[in-house]
Amino acid sequence: MGISYRAGQFRHLLTAKRKRDHRRFVFKILDPSLAALFFRMSDPDQSHGIRVFQTLVDQGEENSDLLMAALLHDVGKSQNSLRAWERSLVVVTNQILPNQVLNWGQGEPRGWRKPFVVALQHPEWGAALVQQEGGSETLVTLIRYHQEHALPSIRKNVQELIKRLQAADGMN
Repeated sequence: MGISYRAGQFRHLLTAKRKRDHRRFVFKILDPSLAALFFRMSDPDQSHGIRVFQTLVDQGEENSDLLMAALLHDVGKSQNSLRAWERSLVVVTNQILPNQVLNWGQGEPRGWRKPFVVALQHPEWGAALVQQEGGSETLVTLIRYHQEHALPSIRKNVQELIKRLQAADGMN
């Protein structure tokens, strides 16, 4: 990813505002309990989820689990919110020291390691939240593996959905 792309991401992070039309839109896609999870996310994460969703819709995507995952893939971050500078720290450090980021991402989200733990563990946290609220097995799987490039042995059609989610996420 180029510097202008990352600068755009940072601008979105700083300027994201919750929009009134999000409420109606989200309730059309998610049932009330999953929508409640969506609205627990930070404004930047909500805006990001909507952009990922819109990217998939623009590509002609119609799979409901994939579209719901677009909105909810980062819901695990709502467990431990991060400031803009902490998110940026993870992105920059991951470019320079990716193996160290993996090490720092283990354990509890406390102290200076918190941003790395949240970055690494939020997919699992999000999957657990969505599962508790009755999300489908496919939706939970999409959220759980949305950052994994070496996918475990799961159904081929779900692997394809994960790849499409990852591509749309990477564009936003």
